Amino acid sequence: MDEQIEWSKWSQHAVDSMNDKIKTCLEQFSLDSQPYSWDLDDALIVFHRSKDQVVADLTVIGTAENLKGQFTWAWANQELPESVTKDVGKLKEFGQTHGVDYLTSPSFSHLPVDAMELLSVSGYLLEAENIFADEIDGEIIYFSMKNFRIQ
Repeated sequence: MDEQIEWSKWSQHAVDSMNDKIKTCLEQFSLDSQPYSWDLDDALIVFHRSKDQVVADLTVIGTAENLKGQFTWAWANQELPESVTKDVGKLKEFGQTHGVDYLTSPSFSHLPVDAMELLSVSGYLLEAENIFADEIDGEIIYFSMKNFRIQ
């Protein structure tokens, strides 16, 4: 561990920053309530608008069995394709460098922080433009998105 940070202040900055980025992204691309589909192998999410599509690069941050179940970081989940996990090692590295234990544990049975804080901190560290969670077959997948473009 090289350098401790004042976690509560730093974390709040990350949450505020991501909230601003999310608002800007939703406004810029008019994504609120738009249908979407994502593909883990291609590491893309597509928002289907009436006249075009908005595409973004997708990274899986982690997964949870359900809202109160086991959370596993994407860097520790061998079942996920590398296409959506290649950047998440940065989270573990940041945790090791700054003494943030919950970023370095492969999984835990209860979220050590609020889910939105976890997602915001992760998105901030991954330089994401937006973050979200989706549920499929009882599993929650936490994502970050960046490089939005219109097609």
